[in-house]
Amino acid sequence: MGKLVKDDDGKPIEIREHSDHLMAILLKGHRPEKYRENVNISGTVTMELSARIDNAIKRFEATTARDAVETLDQQPILIEHKSRRST
Repeated sequence: MGKLVKDDDGKPIEIREHSDHLMAILLKGHRPEKYRENVNISGTVTMELSARIDNAIKRFEATTARDAVETLDQQPILIEHKSRRST
């Protein structure tokens, strides 16, 4: 879609704006072998997943136990004592 203006003779003409981004998308779609973004990644990835999971569980358990102790330390402990005196 363009902008409608008049030329020097007063005839209406349309001025079009071209989009570089749109042109790039159209080129990638019509000639992908030349204009697509080619990315080649190669390599080897090895992980010892079970060891990482075990370490994560140990960290979680340690954090949970520490939080439980801190929570107990912050709560006041009330002890009720009823004496049994014979009168």
